[in-house]
Amino acid sequence: TDPQAFAAVRDEVARFVHNRLGDAGEPICSAILRCRHPQELRALLRGIEVFIGQRLDTETTRAFARHFGNLLL
Repeated sequence: TDPQAFAAVRDEVARFVHNRLGDAGEPICSAILRCRHPQELRALLRGIEVFIGQRLDTETTRAFARHFGNLLL
């Protein structure tokens, strides 16, 4: 609920996607950075998880979901 904490998590999610997917992840990074509330980002997480799951290994995908899911609870 803290706006600064949310902004830090949102930026971390975008950085993860950009670092792992490069240019292919840019549309997702833009959508992430447009999120203004944790609920918006939480709604995107499942789709992001599916997208990265199609491009990265299973363990990385699981780690992404666990880490960011816990941060946004």
